[in-house]
Amino acid sequence: MKRRVKARLVIYYLEKRGRELLEKYWRDIDETIGRTKIGVYALYAKSGNIYYLGVARKNIVKKLLHHLNDRHKNKWYSFSLYVCKSLKQISALETLFLRLSRPKGNKIAGRFKGSIDLANELRRSLNEKRALLAR
Repeated sequence: MKRRVKARLVIYYLEKRGRELLEKYWRDIDETIGRTKIGVYALYAKSGNIYYLGVARKNIVKKLLHHLNDRHKNKWYSFSLYVCKSLKQISALETLFLRLSRPKGNKIAGRFKGSIDLANELRRSLNEKRALLAR
């Protein structure tokens, strides 16, 4: 019997588990998760550092299974997964995590859609103040 959880962001999570668990029990993981399969996942290098971060927009278990045989296959040894309620939330989380950790396996760092770079705003403000002081 499945328990219903009133989580605001993460519904299910599984942290730092060996890839063998995924290889042997992926069906059980997929079945336990149920219908909501979108989320954020991390692949860890042998050192324990995050090697790759990703988002699953359809099925997080299938996405992880894909990484068992893609260009990352021999570069990760364990994984974490976080099943979320909203695609909008996980896209923002992926960008935040990528920018914070800069994993070796990711090619891009992501963008904050609709956000303002504070450095540019401060630069503009300081230039305006300098111009006023120079008068």
